[in-house]
Amino acid sequence: MKARNTLVSALLAAVVMTAATGFGAYIAPVSVLAETNHNSGTITVNKATDNETYNVYQILKLESYNKDAGAYAYKITDTWKGFAATAEAQKFFTVDNQGYVKWTGDTADASVQSFVKAALAYAKDNGIQPTQTATAANGSVSFSGLNYGYYAVDSSIGSLCMLDSTTPNMNINDKNKATSNDKLVWEDGHGYQRMNDSYIGGIVKYKSTIAVASEGPKNLSFHDKMEEGLTLDVSSVTVTKEGSNTRLAEDTDYKLTTGTADGCTFEIEFTQAYTDTLQAGEKLNVDYKATLNEKAKIDGSNENESYIKYGNNTTTKPSVTKTYTWSLDVFKYTNKNGEKALAGAEFTLKKADDNWEVTGEALHFTKTGDDTYRNDANGAYASLTTGNSGKLNLEGLERGNYILEEIKAPDGYNKLENPIKVVIEASPVYETSELTSIVKVEDKEVADRLVKVLNVTGTNLPSTGGMGTTVFYLVGTILVIGGGIVLVARKRASVINE
Repeated sequence: MKARNTLVSALLAAVVMTAATGFGAYIAPVSVLAETNHNSGTITVNKATDNETYNVYQILKLESYNKDAGAYAYKITDTWKGFAATAEAQKFFTVDNQGYVKWTGDTADASVQSFVKAALAYAKDNGIQPTQTATAANGSVSFSGLNYGYYAVDSSIGSLCMLDSTTPNMNINDKNKATSNDKLVWEDGHGYQRMNDSYIGGIVKYKSTIAVASEGPKNLSFHDKMEEGLTLDVSSVTVTKEGSNTRLAEDTDYKLTTGTADGCTFEIEFTQAYTDTLQAGEKLNVDYKATLNEKAKIDGSNENESYIKYGNNTTTKPSVTKTYTWSLDVFKYTNKNGEKALAGAEFTLKKADDNWEVTGEALHFTKTGDDTYRNDANGAYASLTTGNSGKLNLEGLERGNYILEEIKAPDGYNKLENPIKVVIEASPVYETSELTSIVKVEDKEVADRLVKVLNVTGTNLPSTGGMGTTVFYLVGTILVIGGGIVLVARKRASVINE
């Protein structure tokens, strides 16, 4: 009996030692100071996750003990005798002919953790029901009326509670951290950030990282919802375990669904067979792309949010990214008798690099209103002509340098000699909670995002069809008439003298 009690004490010591290390999968004893199995033991789990289910399984029963000697006699319960006979269980303990337990395995943390995992897997595969089940509320869950012995405790979020006390009324803390999701968007020059900007038609790259807080999370799913200004590229969705270049297999490791009933753009539901392989601290990366489309908000944020669900009904707070696209206005006018709008001026807009070298052909646009044009690679307008308002409202542009060139002036006006250097400048993505932008012309900020373009008329030159010729005609006529009068007068004078 002394040898048996010593071995059981070794098992107890191993479990208590393991519980103190912070692992998430253990068994632990409920013991009393006097008689045993009077259904008076309790286990209270503090810091529990609300609305999640917690289960206790009694694997060993305490038959007797000697407090002064620190000796305990445990037997396998009838329900778990089948488990005790498996090769997996016999890596850790044996049961003698009387049913007493002898611990033969390693007492290291990882070994005890493996033992509990094996026991719970056996329970699942063989339909062993929990001794008790309860749902957490207000951060706590309790089990009462328990016989004294060793219990494994798990929960619907996939973790196992850590037991760090051996008193009859145990109070333990669920040390599991919440599984989390963190979503980011790619910004050129900055990497993955909370915000970025793009042009309409541009590709937006996302990465969501799922940090697994407990091994074998239950019912794990990823949910993503895009605003209408973003169009998902379904073929771009990939899932990988961080640190591995191997993609998870769709339909084997997870199922992808689009257009879900709850309004999500897409969802990923992980299979339990796959999540059972996950350890606490591991991460899954979900990468995907979207196109900023014609419904995008201009000079405002186009949001994409993602969150995860796991366990019975635990939902994480959404992680949100924001993508912006900008506007630019042009006003063509003359200063004659005040600012007067000019129709008929024709412009092109081209992107430029940091040295103000043009980087491509003129941008194309689609006309969406009387004076409004939307950036569109397939648009019909590569040149834009001002109407009676003299204005052009250009939408869907990203930050950067632009060359605005007048290629045709209104009739009677001189075309601009040089193109105009325009900059759309946005606030740094890593400094603000909202992106803002300004428009600069020749390094000076302009009010209301308005680029004002002044035109002057050509010079009036003298022509032979002007009043100067008429004056010569009049003078000539007068001279001719005057000469005639003089001639007549002389003839009359000559007749009189005769």
